[in-house]
Amino acid sequence: MLNAESYFDNFNYAPIYEHVLKENKVPSDDVNFQRHNIEIKKKIEEMKRIYKTREYFKDMPTLDNDFSSYVICKYF
Repeated sequence: MLNAESYFDNFNYAPIYEHVLKENKVPSDDVNFQRHNIEIKKKIEEMKRIYKTREYFKDMPTLDNDFSSYVICKYF
């Protein structure tokens, strides 16, 4: 089973930050760039708090326990 707590704690959120800022046309030299990052981080923390309580993450298998992942990593 997927450990939602460790998954969300170890997930790399940098591409999400970059994508959101790019989509909203916020340049890195913007005066409020740091403020935008703080607001995105707040939203991600809120999402993590909500998703850690969801039951559907408990039903997802981890790749380490799944036979197909063993075959894929062993032979590819």
